[in-house]
Amino acid sequence: MTPSAQKFDEKRTAGKCGPAPDPAPRSGATARTVCTRGLSASEGREQWREALESTFCEMDVKWPRRDTGFSADLSSSDIDVLHLSRVRADPHRVTRSPAMVGTDQRDDLLLLLAVGGELTVSQRDRSVTLSDGSFSMVDAAAPFIVEGRTEFDQIVLHMPRALLAARLPDDTLVSSLGVGQCGATGLGGMLSRFLVDLSQTNDNLSDGALATTASTVLDLLATTVGERVPTHNPTARGHRRDLLRVQHEMIRTLHLPGRGLAEISADLGMSVRYVHKLFEITEFTPRGFLTEERLKRARWLLVDSDRSVAEVGALVGYRDVSHFSRAFSSRFGTSPSRFRASPHSPNR
Repeated sequence: MTPSAQKFDEKRTAGKCGPAPDPAPRSGATARTVCTRGLSASEGREQWREALESTFCEMDVKWPRRDTGFSADLSSSDIDVLHLSRVRADPHRVTRSPAMVGTDQRDDLLLLLAVGGELTVSQRDRSVTLSDGSFSMVDAAAPFIVEGRTEFDQIVLHMPRALLAARLPDDTLVSSLGVGQCGATGLGGMLSRFLVDLSQTNDNLSDGALATTASTVLDLLATTVGERVPTHNPTARGHRRDLLRVQHEMIRTLHLPGRGLAEISADLGMSVRYVHKLFEITEFTPRGFLTEERLKRARWLLVDSDRSVAEVGALVGYRDVSHFSRAFSSRFGTSPSRFRASPHSPNR
């Protein structure tokens, strides 16, 4: 999200729209809101065009009719490196053209989730209609069209592409663009409900909790996409399935300090060499992935529990508290005790 998005704030819109849209999304930063209710048709449309461009990316906006009023509101906030927006609006269409991609270069992904009403999403010769919690992703580095066919209620998750690319093979990520994901059952339903709940949460979360929440969202999205996006390559599909098995087993037993890659591989019926090959499609080695998951779990425990630093280290698989403290400091730039004592920590 660009800094200019902050000009659409509660102070500017309160006089024309009353309170901020309810429910408002929550994060560590002040929520940004814009509302067109009470404005003239032309003024409301212009303000809405500016709001969409400032919040997401450059897009052209068209309405079914220009001689009628237009009602819409948007509220957005930061969740660590992610941006979550709630959009309610009358029918209209937004288009990101090839020319806009060339002049307004972005390397971001937008997850579009239909809470109410009906949306059509088109990208890369694919088109899907979303409703009842279903969602799809588009790449801001390529042209796309999103059209609200009815009055709609939508959640938009705005994320740097690199964060999801680190969790998914590139072919899987590309295959997911413009494809509908079910938001009623399974992992897709879990993610859909989580994002809706998150958009309604007003808790004053600490920086650590926000970072953990962002990581959880990305992990759940990557797992959902990895499981549901079809691939025509049986070998790649099998490797992806095996990679998820290994990762899940590492996370399940990360509290066991003596459980190494050889034991995990043997228990899953794989060779150590094969497991190393599986991780070549990610940004981590097997050891690097396990260390990252241990330290993310430790950060959450420091925020959300009263356990001592030594106890937290032991719970995430570190026998020695000094080793744990060095690893935590190297990853997050501060020691576990200083992280817990920071002004943003709820334990202070």
